[in-house]
Amino acid sequence: MKATLTFILLFVFLACGNQNSERSNTPPVQSRAVEQLNAREAQLLGLDKVTVGDESSWAGPTLYNMDEAQRLAAENGKKILMDVYTVWCGYCRKMAAETYPNNAVRQEVEKYFYTVRLDAESDRIIVFNGESMSMMDLATQLGVSSFPTTIFIDTNGEPIGIQPGFMDAQMFSSLLGFVGSDAYKTQSFEAFVRGRN
Repeated sequence: MKATLTFILLFVFLACGNQNSERSNTPPVQSRAVEQLNAREAQLLGLDKVTVGDESSWAGPTLYNMDEAQRLAAENGKKILMDVYTVWCGYCRKMAAETYPNNAVRQEVEKYFYTVRLDAESDRIIVFNGESMSMMDLATQLGVSSFPTTIFIDTNGEPIGIQPGFMDAQMFSSLLGFVGSDAYKTQSFEAFVRGRN
């Protein structure tokens, strides 16, 4: 029994040792800034399109830079919808390709929000609430820990709520209506969805 246990422990030790040495020889996956994407990566993320002002070339809602979105939100009483993603995130790509282009989603976004996309691993500098910071620092400051994450921000630049994870078009359009119409202040999400059907 003791010899068998020793053999098993030796086998586990050797197996783990081999995996660690293989891992150390494998280069880590590196994320890159949006500006460094190749054409295929940009296409998968939906970033190969003109994002401001030319609706015919963008399948999702109109995109804005952060300071422009905040200015317009304050002027027009709309909120900001922040799509936080990373280059390597498969569900971020899925949401960009399937959820955002949906007509119901687009209608809710255009009615209530100005949309900003934020690469959570980018050093690109943006302006949020009058302060310059990297996209990465803003994502950290807002408490983003998984991708994709949707953040809703009010006209004063204060976060209303954070929704992590992929959402299909039906669920996302309901969530957009719930937050955009301020229904979240007076009722539960479940009651809101029941009232819409």
